[in-house]
Amino acid sequence: MTFKRGDTCFILEDNSDAVQVKVVSKQGKNYIVQLIGACGALKLSENRLFDTKEGAMASRKTSKAMVSPQLSESNRRAGLPEIGIPDTFDGGRSRKI
Repeated sequence: MTFKRGDTCFILEDNSDAVQVKVVSKQGKNYIVQLIGACGALKLSENRLFDTKEGAMASRKTSKAMVSPQLSESNRRAGLPEIGIPDTFDGGRSRKI
């Protein structure tokens, strides 16, 4: 959707909250918008602006959490590589006086 100067629209902030902004100007396919009630401005592409709060919330991206196995449990799980760490304190030291 095309917006003009003075229009209010919504953006998705931090992929979690829909925030209302005011269009200050348009430069090509980018818009300069100002958060309502705040100083400063943002330069965003047209596809990051939405007419409704619901439209902004619907654009949220979901990501799958990456989980790595605990190294302490590596000997119990099949298919995980073993990491051999030599024990430097295994009585191999000699004390010279």
